[in-house]
Amino acid sequence: MTRSSIIVIEQIARCLFALVGQNSPFPYCYYLSTRKLSLRQTDAFTMTGPTLDRLPSELILGISEQLALDDRKSFSLTNSTVRSVIVSHLFKCLKVDCPLPDDHILPDVVQKYGNHVLKLHINVTFFPNPRSSENGDDTNHEDLGEDKSEEGSAEQDSEDDATSEQGSVGEGAKGPGGEGSSRDGDGAEDGDDAEDGDDVEDEDDAEDEGDGEDDDDDEKWYMKSPPDSVWARKEVDAQAVKDVLQFKGLPHCSTLSIYANGNEDFEFEGDWDDNDIEAFSIYICTDVEDWDDVARKEAKYAWRAALRDMWHDIATLSKAEHFEVSNFLPRTASSWLTTEWSKFLGRLKELVLYTYGADNGAGWSANTLDGFNSFFRELSSTMFTHAKRLERLKIVAHDDGFLGSDSLVLSPGVLPALRVLHLEKMAITSTLISFLKARPQNLEEIHIEECVAMNADSTYYGDLPTWAELWKTMREENKELVKVVYRQGDVPPLTENEKFPDSGRKPDEPEDERIVELRKQLAEDESLFIWPYVELDEKYGMTMQTEEVNADQLEKGDDNREYRQLIIETEKRRKGGKA
Repeated sequence: MTRSSIIVIEQIARCLFALVGQNSPFPYCYYLSTRKLSLRQTDAFTMTGPTLDRLPSELILGISEQLALDDRKSFSLTNSTVRSVIVSHLFKCLKVDCPLPDDHILPDVVQKYGNHVLKLHINVTFFPNPRSSENGDDTNHEDLGEDKSEEGSAEQDSEDDATSEQGSVGEGAKGPGGEGSSRDGDGAEDGDDAEDGDDVEDEDDAEDEGDGEDDDDDEKWYMKSPPDSVWARKEVDAQAVKDVLQFKGLPHCSTLSIYANGNEDFEFEGDWDDNDIEAFSIYICTDVEDWDDVARKEAKYAWRAALRDMWHDIATLSKAEHFEVSNFLPRTASSWLTTEWSKFLGRLKELVLYTYGADNGAGWSANTLDGFNSFFRELSSTMFTHAKRLERLKIVAHDDGFLGSDSLVLSPGVLPALRVLHLEKMAITSTLISFLKARPQNLEEIHIEECVAMNADSTYYGDLPTWAELWKTMREENKELVKVVYRQGDVPPLTENEKFPDSGRKPDEPEDERIVELRKQLAEDESLFIWPYVELDEKYGMTMQTEEVNADQLEKGDDNREYRQLIIETEKRRKGGKA
């Protein structure tokens, strides 16, 4: 146990025992610290005075909440009383890594800890087909990106304070905040959104590491013996995962979380796809696919068939009302055409999507590909149209998978029960304005975090909204809206030198008079924002701040004026005033 944790226990215990009229707690704290350092050191130690057994369970929980995870686990081993009090707070999340290895102990873990589990998190790894000799392996990756950008760039427009503190059943743990994912999840938010902080914060020290013999010493084991199922290497073990998908043995579980990814992030040069560019990396989402293409690839590629089976079993078996998908892969599955899929989505009350993103190793991001943008553009018809009961929708884009004006579309009229909309790390678009103008009647809360507006002065992008238009639409069209949360990322630049803070470039001296005046306004009125406007680099897929537009819009004042009016209006509505 760390020294800081021991000090915390001493301080808390001193206060608590003073409140209940007990003697000094220091002997107990010494006992607790030596127990962690070496159990044998305590054999000859006779503890005198009061123990934490005498404290109410609420106070024991209060102490445990002050400890780091490892220290909390050690604290739970103090005695049976402490263990019984905090055990339900240690095992809130069950994490299962698929395909299950032969030596898994999933049923045993469920039997022992399932009564405490509130969230089921499943990591799914897909594997490629063997690379066919005719494809070759000598293609220069950087040249591929160059060729792709030259051929297709003219057509294209375009991720918690909580850490992963959970145990696992299976192999290498991945998921939000874990290896293989750039996601850390989100911290808790104010009001009704506080539960978002629980993305991966639940703790579980029940880990199954097998028998110590690693079947994966041979990195390409799956080439010699492909898994029988998306859930397990052997078909007989797949039922164990299907059981937990139905929350069997998990009576209090209501949240299902899925993280799916290709082995080595699709970077292993196996055969993942048959597009005209490359068979691995971001190029898994190169082409726009119709349903015939989807069926053909599911017949050809093991990983696409596994993706199909994953969605099928989730839709058929899961009873979850809260569904989270990390690394949401931009490939559809034929199982999305089934009635089970539409019924599953129709049962959901909350949907959280952390979208896929990656680069090809030479700087080209996934959002430079037509198939990527097409997938997210069609989500209204493939997913959202079925979500009749969905109350909360959260979508977080990846840094290497920007969702711009040609990507995510929320069609007017979908999601009729939506109460809370949370969008993060993407562009505000004309389709978002259209969705809001359709006046979803239950929408009462909107979160816009680290989002950007596309440069409205650029004729290339067509009709793009300003921040002022977004805020005005919310105020005038969404009369039930009572809460708007805006969170900015890095402060947008007003000058070119600010765009590259690590470059060592010094600010102009003296600065332009207009910029000096704008900085003065910002210093005098802390409610003012510099609203971010960006352009999309069509070659690489990254966004670039347009400092001149940022300054122009700040000087114009419409964005801040409309935002201020919106906040005043929503505050009035919360207090019961007239709209």
